[in-house]
Amino acid sequence: TPNKIDLHGKTLYVKSSSQYKNNNYIVPAIKDNCSIYTEVIHNIVKYTENSDINIIIADEIPYNALELKITVDKASEIKNAVGFRRAILFSGTILKNNVEYTSFTASRTSVSGVWSNTNESLSKVQASCKIFSYINKNISKDIASWLFYPVDKMVLGDGKYK
Repeated sequence: TPNKIDLHGKTLYVKSSSQYKNNNYIVPAIKDNCSIYTEVIHNIVKYTENSDINIIIADEIPYNALELKITVDKASEIKNAVGFRRAILFSGTILKNNVEYTSFTASRTSVSGVWSNTNESLSKVQASCKIFSYINKNISKDIASWLFYPVDKMVLGDGKYK
């Protein structure tokens, strides 16, 4: 049975950037040029600002504090007959003193097709980063909503990317 936790009225700490789980599942150009790992943290904080869940970004997590730990499991471009889809998979846990209370996975996949680059000054990598940023915002909303009722082992987002 998972530990139960209610975050309402509580303070939750999160590090300023998430970690990459495994470099084999992250396209190097994405890892080097996009800010997926920091965007998710700042978006979650933004989407929970008007709630009674207090999220503090800190690189040192105080002893006995609740911690939201997020990992970028995968971020890639998936080629299909029409073009490329971009996808991100995050996993996360809420911990206290390294004891896991609850966890989630969250994925989103962009619609299939070719990126319509109306601004020719954007490189292909910059265009991909913009799509990843858009996907990241949607996943962050999913995670922020989950924090209001953190069901253990919840699958958030579209669930298409594993």
